[in-house]
Amino acid sequence: MKRLVTGLLLISLSLAMGLSLLASQAPDGLEHSLETVGADSGSNVIASPMPDYQVPGGSSETFRRVLAGLSGTLAVFGMVLLVGWFMRRAQGER
Repeated sequence: MKRLVTGLLLISLSLAMGLSLLASQAPDGLEHSLETVGADSGSNVIASPMPDYQVPGGSSETFRRVLAGLSGTLAVFGMVLLVGWFMRRAQGER
């Protein structure tokens, strides 16, 4: 089971690295909708940890985009593992 999870993680990280390089610089659907209705994008209630899908910092834009894709993939993968762990634990208590 650990080999399967490790393999899936490596495949996911590889895809995140490759696909983040192909990401469009155009606004996404939510940003486009906000621009269409004239909503002010400067009135955020909560600041984004990775604005414009890039990790803040001084390195190259490409590296920041790849790092954002990797960190997002790791976060989702970790949450899925955590939910699976809780589900397995709850099943054992029955």
